Amino acid sequence: MKYTKYRIMCEIKKRFWILTVVLLVSSLLLSGYWYYSSSKPRYVEEKVEVPFYTVKGGYTGSALVLKENPVWEVEDRLSGLPVYLLGISPIMDVNFSFKISNPNANVSIKSVTKVIYSSSYNEKLLWKKTYMEFTNETTGNSLESTFSINITDLRKTINDVQKALGFHQGTTEVKIVTCVNYSGFVNGEKVEEVKTYVMPLDVGGDTYKFENVYNTDSKKRTENRIVEVEPPLIDKMAPVFVMTALLSTLVTFSAVKIRFDPNNHDLRKLKIEEEKSKLEKWISEGKLVNNPGLIRVEMDSLKGLVDAAIDTNERVIYDSEVSEYFFIHGDVIYIFRET
Repeated sequence: MKYTKYRIMCEIKKRFWILTVVLLVSSLLLSGYWYYSSSKPRYVEEKVEVPFYTVKGGYTGSALVLKENPVWEVEDRLSGLPVYLLGISPIMDVNFSFKISNPNANVSIKSVTKVIYSSSYNEKLLWKKTYMEFTNETTGNSLESTFSINITDLRKTINDVQKALGFHQGTTEVKIVTCVNYSGFVNGEKVEEVKTYVMPLDVGGDTYKFENVYNTDSKKRTENRIVEVEPPLIDKMAPVFVMTALLSTLVTFSAVKIRFDPNNHDLRKLKIEEEKSKLEKWISEGKLVNNPGLIRVEMDSLKGLVDAAIDTNERVIYDSEVSEYFFIHGDVIYIFRET
């Protein structure tokens, strides 16, 4: 056992009851503090995405029966059919609607609608033209446009272009494209964006077909909110760790109190061992040879002996058989005895 450890254990044994009371009081105070901390709500400010407004837009199509036939009455409006017959309903009516679903929206809305026909060859665009184009503008939170397309005339226009070019191969495509540009304020915040809506048309053969298109785009915005959060795991586990450490310390103190007896240890020897561990680089193992002609000087401590050896440029020798440390300088032998 080292001398320092011996001193610590003596102090623990001497002050055992005081240390025990301190540990118990500390554990009670810490437990109360952590209970209070864990039960107290914790709040942090964080950025969250919240719904702002929703943009809805798209097309609905229909066709009016213009010629007598055995199925529908003249002026019946047809919608939702897989195909429309060019012979009895050559005019396609289209309604385009755009709306910002927020009652506090006040924006300027401008739409540009084009009916575009084009031709591609080997999946690459060959040519593109605009059949019709119109613009609509309004202020508020919604816009609506209604227009008609003469499918018979559109097909004739496409055929005329192909005939003029002398090229009928490739793939012909027809689509309605509407670009909506809106800017203004929603809930007092400035907004500005461009949305594009597309409705493909198939105008080949004796029929034409289309599908209604309707898109919804939910917009969000970021705002700071104060939210309640769970305490970190380390805060939850800290009381367990600390209580375990305090309990372990109390068990150690109790073991020292019961099992440690200072009288079973040689205090002087412990001091010497501690000094030796600090001064061992100045000490070598050896044997003391009896030489009556030397003057003997006995030192009071090992440190004093080592200091004297260093001052005289000598090295201390330890003889384990007789438990003596010594060095010789001139005709004087300096000795320190362990016992």
